[in-house]
Amino acid sequence: FFVSLFVTLGRETLIKASAAALVLNFAGECTGSIESLIGHIAEFGMAFNCVERVKFYATQLPQEAPGITEIRPAPGWPSRGILEVKNLQVRYKPELPLVLKGLAFSTDAGEHLG
Repeated sequence: FFVSLFVTLGRETLIKASAAALVLNFAGECTGSIESLIGHIAEFGMAFNCVERVKFYATQLPQEAPGITEIRPAPGWPSRGILEVKNLQVRYKPELPLVLKGLAFSTDAGEHLG
């Protein structure tokens, strides 16, 4: 904007017509290059997001609990195939509210769930 204003106000006194054309052409080319540069920087930032995420998962994510714990059911469990659940309460994280509150149900032997 300022280049074109300068060229318009200073024609034939501050700048020759050929130089003004060259300056306007160069200013237009620089505008396109700057837009392209900003687009590349934004694309690079989005692509680098996955690198940051992998680094976080590899270094800062807490270790999950072991698959097998010391608390195990009796060796003969289940003996009859009956499942009874009483007052089941579940939350996604310790600090979050309960998502299942007081769930109770029972199944008979050989009954399918799902």
